[in-house]
Amino acid sequence: RDQNNFDLDLLCGAKEVTAYKQIQLTQDPNLCVGVAGSDLDTPAELFRCNEEASDLLSWKFDSTDRLLRLEANNNRCLEIDGTYQAGNSISLSTCNPARARQRWWYDRFNNDEMSSGGDDTYCVTYNTSRDSPGLGFSVVIDKCAGTTRQEW
Repeated sequence: RDQNNFDLDLLCGAKEVTAYKQIQLTQDPNLCVGVAGSDLDTPAELFRCNEEASDLLSWKFDSTDRLLRLEANNNRCLEIDGTYQAGNSISLSTCNPARARQRWWYDRFNNDEMSSGGDDTYCVTYNTSRDSPGLGFSVVIDKCAGTTRQEW
């Protein structure tokens, strides 16, 4: 991919991200990707943006390694659990640039999708059978389809 067109740092509002930012769902900008704690394997889910524990909702894009680091613990990164398969969850893992499932792309020219750096046919989405998102919904991967569930 062309890094100039697919930079996750654009998601966070600047060319070079030096601060932690919240990842908001375009469909409902009051909802952000977050975790309930900073322990390993804590799953990502949708939280109300700007809640009191905002360091659990704030991420820093490491532009060198393409990792998303959690503000509450800079050594915790978002990682796809298991293999690339629709519905697999995304959770916290020890940051490791060698793990392709921890690398991310953001495509501002293609429906604002956030895809895996290991397999860019899979995008971050929220898990529900309903059309609208809600608090506590799981953040998972699915085949990139350009749906509102995949716009960040």
